[in-house]
Amino acid sequence: MSLRQVLLPETAEELLEAAEWYESGRPGLGSEFVGAVEHAMSAAASMPLAAAPWPGSKRFRRRVMERFPYILIYEVRSDAIEFVAIAHTSREPGYWLKRDRRASE
Repeated sequence: MSLRQVLLPETAEELLEAAEWYESGRPGLGSEFVGAVEHAMSAAASMPLAAAPWPGSKRFRRRVMERFPYILIYEVRSDAIEFVAIAHTSREPGYWLKRDRRASE
């Protein structure tokens, strides 16, 4: 059984920007990137606790993407899996932590 998948608006924007960048480099590569992300999201929703926790935070998990230098950051909720970031591995680690809406609650 898979959890319901929730994509934060910032995460959707990251997906779009990365796909457009890959597509501009080689036609079709953007679609391949989106397919790899969708595959990783589906795998995470099916087995949410299989990925390693984010260092320093047990709430978040990270799934390394195949073929592309990205990691998928997510939080497992009781009724859903919330995708917090699609982060390039060369980008500042943890930049997405400011997206934690519960920290301000």
